[in-house]
Amino acid sequence: MDEAHEILLSSLKSSGVSLPVGVSSIKDSSSAALVSICAQSLRLILDSGPSFPTSLPAATAERFKICAELAAAIKSLGYREELGFHQFLYPSDEESNKLVRFLVERLSKESSEGKKVDTIRSVNIQSIELHIQELDAKVKSSQQRVMGLKTKRNVAEHSLTDKRMKLEDTFYSEQPEVKEKLIQLKEIEEEIEATLTEISKREAEHLDLLAEFEEQPKLPCRKSYIERITEITKNSRKLDADIKQILKETRELQLESNLIQERLHRTHAVVDETIFREAKKDAVGRQAYRLLTSIHDSFQQIADAILATDRARREAAAQEAKLAALSSRRFDITKLQADLDSIRTENELLEQKCHKSLPLS
Repeated sequence: MDEAHEILLSSLKSSGVSLPVGVSSIKDSSSAALVSICAQSLRLILDSGPSFPTSLPAATAERFKICAELAAAIKSLGYREELGFHQFLYPSDEESNKLVRFLVERLSKESSEGKKVDTIRSVNIQSIELHIQELDAKVKSSQQRVMGLKTKRNVAEHSLTDKRMKLEDTFYSEQPEVKEKLIQLKEIEEEIEATLTEISKREAEHLDLLAEFEEQPKLPCRKSYIERITEITKNSRKLDADIKQILKETRELQLESNLIQERLHRTHAVVDETIFREAKKDAVGRQAYRLLTSIHDSFQQIADAILATDRARREAAAQEAKLAALSSRRFDITKLQADLDSIRTENELLEQKCHKSLPLS
């Protein structure tokens, strides 16, 4: 076997390509052996690329397809010689040798680049680890320095606090009145703070009440209430005058009625006495007396009926007047009560507003 072919086969094996059974040289390699070597080489070179079958199928069409795909993939890697499906299906020693040599060179290149990448990656990882260790050391050193500074600061603060307290005790022991004044000053400051807080609270309440007052429905002015009450008073006085006039006229009518009744009684007595004397003399007189008596009784009944009717009418009118007066008076009382309630409400609002406007004691 030629030494060059041995080197190619050895390079393929070292790159991870499994040689088909019976292959001892690239020369005189079968179509199936060449396809297997090329497919395995492409898998190693492309790594995450498409996977090619390492054996040819029985169908002729599939053979052409697989060989054409292998040729296209190898051409994409930069193979410049003529390459198609016929170089796989009908290989020649020279073309097969060129093709395998190209793949071996690419495998060697990929291998060297991979080793280089691994080396660079390893160096980077080591550098990063060293950098992290340095940073950890710096962080620990900084933390220790910060802790030391905190300790020193705490010691210094305690020392200063002790010195200040000692100086204050010495100063207050020498001048106790200053300490007393300082205590009083603190109390005054606390009172001022409490007063300011209370003032702020009262101001907020004042604003809330003012807003609530603004939202309340507007009440009529006091002048309108006075005018309404004055009008009611005038109407009441006019009604009293009308009642007095009616009572006066009633008394006059009653007096006139009494006078007429007295006159009627006197006239009846005179007529009765005259006819009674005539009735003693003859039958015509007696008939006239009986007629007079009947007429007198009839008129008496009529008068009683008229008086009863008049009394009933007057009582009905009086009852109607009382009912109207009560109805009118009830209406006036309701109106007056509403006016009084409105005035009270207005007075309460004015009193609250006056109290809120007074300065705090």
